[in-house]
Amino acid sequence: MMQSITIPIVLPLTGVLSFVIVRLLFQKARGRLPPGPAGLPLIGNVLDMPSSTEWLRFAEWGVKWGQICSVTLLGQPIVILNSASVLEEVDSKTAVFCTRPRLPMAGELVGYDQTLVLMSYGPRFRTYRKYFAKQIGSSNAVARFVPMIEAETHRFLRWLLLKPSADSISTHLRKLTGAIILRITYGIEVQEEEDPFVALIEKANDNFNAATQPGNHPHSRAGAFLVDVFPAMLQIPEIFAPFKQTARVWARATKNMVDAPYSFVQKQISNGTAPVSFVSSLLEEEEKLSTEDIRDLKFTAASFYGGGADTTAASLHAFFLAMVLTPDVQRTAQIEIDSVVGSARLPQLSDREQLPYTSAVVTELLRWHSVAPLGVPHAAMQDTVVNGHFIPKGAFGIRAFWVVASLQFDSKLNFRKLKFPYLASGPAGVEH
Repeated sequence: MMQSITIPIVLPLTGVLSFVIVRLLFQKARGRLPPGPAGLPLIGNVLDMPSSTEWLRFAEWGVKWGQICSVTLLGQPIVILNSASVLEEVDSKTAVFCTRPRLPMAGELVGYDQTLVLMSYGPRFRTYRKYFAKQIGSSNAVARFVPMIEAETHRFLRWLLLKPSADSISTHLRKLTGAIILRITYGIEVQEEEDPFVALIEKANDNFNAATQPGNHPHSRAGAFLVDVFPAMLQIPEIFAPFKQTARVWARATKNMVDAPYSFVQKQISNGTAPVSFVSSLLEEEEKLSTEDIRDLKFTAASFYGGGADTTAASLHAFFLAMVLTPDVQRTAQIEIDSVVGSARLPQLSDREQLPYTSAVVTELLRWHSVAPLGVPHAAMQDTVVNGHFIPKGAFGIRAFWVVASLQFDSKLNFRKLKFPYLASGPAGVEH
């Protein structure tokens, strides 16, 4: 009996140990990585990695080790890019850094490797990009959705007027971003109170966050789940692997997120009531769709919400904070809007070209408050050299956007005219 229990555990653990040893030996022979903090034998820099606000630690390392530095976690090399010039060089090597790191927990087990955020580069990735380019890849294509964006924004303003408390703002902003994305993607107009589609998508995205961020789940460790560091653990039977039991529950939520809104659009098309949306347009334009085509369309659409809801809501939260901290900037932008739009109507996206100061405020906001301070990690598909440093195939590349924005500009929130040299002057009669 003991032997029957031990074998399923020992064999994968043996594989894990072999994996670490081979990786360490292989890495040693691959060349010299960029400089960085010295790690310990076997575990590397695991103990150096913070469990939160990693970008602050990376900023410290950037000052000490330079604009490109590296660490290793159990033999996995991670390269941190800390300057605009290095980021530009990496961007010029798109064929090298176009894929994502493998994260088995959120990917294979929970199902997010089928979405753009964790999908490896290949034919399916290019298909997804083709769908996006076809429907939202040009200003003319996006123009179809502008009335939806403006309508949902007006609805948000009504919510804010009815419930203007600080506690309600966060709820209103989450509802706004979800409403815009669901309307563009599926033509779904969310309900005033609790919306079932928002609820199921938020649940799936909460699972994704728990699967990929350190400390968000009792079975996770530094970085994410141990299976992300030791893929050989995928061979452990579920009865001995609590992370697999968790993943099975989360995978059902992922499936619901993908299937339910898609089925809603199909039903609307059958009834002849489907409004213009990303999914309805693709379904009507494609004459024949195979099972694989439908699968790809579903997951492409599902990538919208995960990629846009949290980031957009975070930027809008930051906007409210910025306006409270800099009332002079708020006043200047308001004067500009009043001078262009007047008081008889609300601003529209078509007014943007006539609102240079307000547009510059938005640009500065995105610099000051990076919603994804480290971006999405990529992985090198082949050996390469960046800024004179060797980067081995399989190394994770982390773009430290927050560090770059803070070093290249004033790290404090300070909307000065100096920040916007392309503005000849502010609104008439306004000094800034």
